[in-house]
Amino acid sequence: MLQIVVFSFALAQGSDHGVDPTYFEATLKPHEETSFSLHVSPEAISEALNAMDARNISSIYLESPYDMEEYIFWEPHFYENVVPDSDVFFDVFVFTPFDQEAPATIEIPITVWGNNEVLGHTDIILYIEPWEDTGHDYDHHGLYANPGEVAVTTAVATVGSIGAGLATGGANSLLNVGRVDEGLKKGKKIKRSRLGQARTLLKSVLLIGAAYALVTAGTFSVGYLLVLPWSLPVIGSTLPVSYVSGVSVSLFLQALPAIFLSTGIVFLWRFILETITAKVLGIKIALVGNKIGAASLVGTTLLAHPYGFPMTTVFEGYVTVKDRGILSFMRNFGLLTLVAPLLYVQQEWLLGDSSFLVATTGILIVLMTFFYTAIPYKGEGIDLFKWNKGLDLLLIAGGLALYFGYKTSMISTDVLMWASIGAAAVVLIFLLNLFRKRKQLIEDRRLEDYRGDSMSMQQ
Repeated sequence: MLQIVVFSFALAQGSDHGVDPTYFEATLKPHEETSFSLHVSPEAISEALNAMDARNISSIYLESPYDMEEYIFWEPHFYENVVPDSDVFFDVFVFTPFDQEAPATIEIPITVWGNNEVLGHTDIILYIEPWEDTGHDYDHHGLYANPGEVAVTTAVATVGSIGAGLATGGANSLLNVGRVDEGLKKGKKIKRSRLGQARTLLKSVLLIGAAYALVTAGTFSVGYLLVLPWSLPVIGSTLPVSYVSGVSVSLFLQALPAIFLSTGIVFLWRFILETITAKVLGIKIALVGNKIGAASLVGTTLLAHPYGFPMTTVFEGYVTVKDRGILSFMRNFGLLTLVAPLLYVQQEWLLGDSSFLVATTGILIVLMTFFYTAIPYKGEGIDLFKWNKGLDLLLIAGGLALYFGYKTSMISTDVLMWASIGAAAVVLIFLLNLFRKRKQLIEDRRLEDYRGDSMSMQQ
């Protein structure tokens, strides 16, 4: 329900020229959007030209506060060579995040500039209302917790996952949960073709993409909430509560393309990082499915919290613990470098209407994958844990802070941006260092393999 009040435009000196202030009001719900046309009339332009004693305005463009960019976007960004008879229209898009707190009132001030002079101001007023109770056994579509609230089921699942991972990681060979084995014995060749690996990659993209599309289109039943002791006083991402109790098929199908795009970007970047690192180390790798990662993803998706990684990596021939650890660190920590470009896509609306969904889903998948694959199950995280337990525990803590900080509004996008830039610097330095030490790493692997063969022969 929209209430468009005025479409004319007010000059900064509006009271002197008898021009009424312009504002736009809209009543929205979380994860809703609308648009309107902001009109800078010929009369307002003429008055501005007279006030500035100018023949034309070289450019007219809009500006809103930086912290309001998650709610508003317009195109085009500016008009050039505006004369007195010009009609200037800006198509303005207003949207609310799917995790928007409700009820809330959001006021977005917009400044209109011309020739680097303030021409006027207008306000966008958003009234955010919660979804109505439908009377069913669930509350409403798209229900999310308030900032700082986490579903108890999610908290228990997360703590349990970390505990189980550390337990199985510490148990070493006593447990073999979900792993495809240490890889291939010496002398055996990887029989995974490129087509087979591409199928594994595609299946993983489809599985995680479908999981996030399901949550995006799902209805959630309300359960008990664990309220965190603090959160930032901003409106941002929060965790969905309890469990999925229904799905809007139309929304699910509508969200799939954008979510598959973001998932594909994340997985392809991870594969590129892994391939480059393996080439530098001089080892051969292949992608295979990871059953426990897939099972974790399916189970946690039903709790409205997709959490798992359905593939892992095997190696051909002998590789050292250090080799495995380096590869695990690069392919997982390197994912954080994607956060900055995804935030840029969201802020600049580079993909049009799909920008918000592609960016936010991509960031969630990046942070989820980084956090989950640091946990030392007998699968993805065990290699890093065996190589450097302190580093692995540090990454688990960092992943936990970033992932749930983003989901519960306890960290801002600025923090994510700087974390991503810092990660990019670390990855670049680490990779350059690997290049310099490449020959030594290969020689160490050869000597360790030789010593192992010698000990086997003596036995």
